[in-house]
Amino acid sequence: DTVSRIHEYLQISYQEIKSLMILGGSQIAYNLAKLLEGQDVAIRIIEKDAEKCSFLADQLPNCTIIQQE
Repeated sequence: DTVSRIHEYLQISYQEIKSLMILGGSQIAYNLAKLLEGQDVAIRIIEKDAEKCSFLADQLPNCTIIQQE
C-alpha cells in the first residue's frame, strides 16, 4: 500500500504501535482514538476537563480516560 511504499522510499522501518497516549481530549484526539479503538492498540487519553472526560469515556469504552491537570 501507499504507506509501505513511503516508508520504503524514506528508508523508515515499520514498527507496530501497541500503545498510544494522547494529551488533551480535542476533536482530533477523539477522532484518532475512534479510528484506532478497534485495532489492537491500548489507548490512554489525558484530559483536565471532567465533563470532557465523561464524554470521552462514554464514547470510547475501550480507551482509558484519565482526568489530570
